[in-house]
Amino acid sequence: MHFLRLALVLQRMDISRTTWLEGVKSGLYPPPIQVGHRNRWISSEIESLQAAMVRGEVGEALRLTVADLIVQRKTPV
Repeated sequence: MHFLRLALVLQRMDISRTTWLEGVKSGLYPPPIQVGHRNRWISSEIESLQAAMVRGEVGEALRLTVADLIVQRKTPV
């Protein structure tokens, strides 16, 4: 599993910090996980989010994709 800092997520998504954090709060974007004392994002989740956006997912469809990603975090491999 590879982790990304917020700055890299913002760069990959080409989005402002404020917009990203509002999207996390509203469920449009995946929340971070704690790695030690720091927040990090799972790179595969960001890639899945980008793929969903390329497919044209917006609004509720995107929220469902993000909710699915969060459920997968808790599913044992």
